[in-house]
Amino acid sequence: MVGHMLLGNVFQFQVILIIMIVVMWSRMTLVVDLFHVAGEFFQDTCILLIQPLWTFLILVVYLIYWIFVLAWISTAGEDAESIQDVKVYNKLYYFQ
Repeated sequence: MVGHMLLGNVFQFQVILIIMIVVMWSRMTLVVDLFHVAGEFFQDTCILLIQPLWTFLILVVYLIYWIFVLAWISTAGEDAESIQDVKVYNKLYYFQ
């Protein structure tokens, strides 16, 4: 009984799928043609595929730079004395 219901559902799905393919055939050929044109474009200008990669690498280098800057600022120490507008810093005790 369950097997017959399952076969009926599969058959209904196949019929609906075939009707959709027949009705939308012109649109599917348009999409296939669009993919062919896009493929030709990327064959001619393949450098565009590299652009996101080097943008990401530049952002990573920029982030690493700011991590070093923040580490340098955080380990500068505390203001100990100021002699004629020149500040002298003591090292922080937990880095000694």
